[in-house]
Amino acid sequence: MLCIMEAEQPREIKDSGFKILLDNHELFAEFMRDFVPLDIFKDLRAEDIEDVSGRYPSLEHDEIESDMVKKIRLHEPDTPPLFVIATIEHESQVNFRESFKVLRYMVEIWYNYEEEEDARTNEGESGGRKRPSRAKGFKYPPILAIALFDGPGTWNAEKNFMKKVWMNDVFAPYIPSFEYIVVDINRYDRDALVKFGDALSFVLLLDKVRREQDLPLLRDLPPGFMEFMSRLPDALKDLIIKVFRAFLEKAKIPRETIDDITYQIKERRGGGMFEHVEIDFQEIIRREKEPLEQELKRKEQEMQRKEQEMQHKQQTTMANLRALGLSDEQIMQAMGL
Repeated sequence: MLCIMEAEQPREIKDSGFKILLDNHELFAEFMRDFVPLDIFKDLRAEDIEDVSGRYPSLEHDEIESDMVKKIRLHEPDTPPLFVIATIEHESQVNFRESFKVLRYMVEIWYNYEEEEDARTNEGESGGRKRPSRAKGFKYPPILAIALFDGPGTWNAEKNFMKKVWMNDVFAPYIPSFEYIVVDINRYDRDALVKFGDALSFVLLLDKVRREQDLPLLRDLPPGFMEFMSRLPDALKDLIIKVFRAFLEKAKIPRETIDDITYQIKERRGGGMFEHVEIDFQEIIRREKEPLEQELKRKEQEMQRKEQEMQHKQQTTMANLRALGLSDEQIMQAMGL
């Protein structure tokens, strides 16, 4: 069984560009087709996907608002659905309990599936309650956990839950054993993303714009790629701009600068909508440093003032002691100087 993961930024949904991204099922389908090495998803469509995250209370109990659960219907007749756990991991510290978190989700999903199947079987029945989940031939749906990692460094958490248990070599047959796949976005460069040739790859390119020298990533893109982007529905273009705005907010770019950038993009709309967008990162850095520099200057001035006051008090005290007839040596000893 597989699990895939997602990138440090605040965990709040409103600040997560990748949460916005995966909430859109057109882009979620592209994500599955691009990054999941299973042929079963090669024809996945947005209409095959249903978000069922609200059925699992642990999402709220753990306050992990970036996690989500998708229910996917396959095209083959008489085939049960499968479930995808998608987690977004973008903190600076790797989540070493990821496999345990996935195990909890799996148990909840399977339990909920039991309840739904039993309820569906008894719908409209007036007799005794039937429990198909208790039958010998009852089977549970497959679960694929997807982890999208966009944090700094390398993901080095153990991916097999069994290896997180003591004495797993002795008790291997009795311990749940499954893996999750890590999709490390930082390992995909511009050329690798462009090869996917879809809206998702363009959004992931946007996430790489974090410094002034990153801006060329959005320029001189292959003509075919930009032609595809120009034909996207306006609703999807609006979503891309929304995600780009979230990425800029993650980079702590001032709101007025973000407003100006997104206005420039919206005015273009076509394939070159990012061609001439300029972000003055030096000005952003200056604005961020200015309050810190002012505070540092204020503290230095305060220290100088206190030092001058102390020197004045010492000079006054020494003058008073001299007036009493003490020598300079006696004064220095008395004042501990």
